[in-house]
Amino acid sequence: KPFETVPDQLFAVLRDFVASLDQSPEYGMIWVNWGANFSKDTWPLYERFVETTIRLHRDVINAGLKRGEPLEDVDPEMSALLFVGAATVIVQMKMQHRDPESITKYIETIRHGALYQH
Repeated sequence: KPFETVPDQLFAVLRDFVASLDQSPEYGMIWVNWGANFSKDTWPLYERFVETTIRLHRDVINAGLKRGEPLEDVDPEMSALLFVGAATVIVQMKMQHRDPESITKYIETIRHGALYQH
């Protein structure tokens, strides 16, 4: 079933990220250690990752605008950066064995904050 709203779609992205950590915990270790491994070879890869994330985020928000969703005040770049940062916190929460309800609450908070900026 297609997502009905931008918030639903973005929530699903973070929810699926959490599921990927359950299936392959090493992804989380790579994610949190990425910053410790910056070099002249890896920095461009990280920049490309962030730029791609921002572009995809912008595409999702623009599609929502075309459907008439009230997203005129959303800054796609800031929203995307919140999601990139949230992924690090989600990994930390998983490593701390936080309960799934806390992680879901965090994802809901990020989704709300990323889309309702004034």
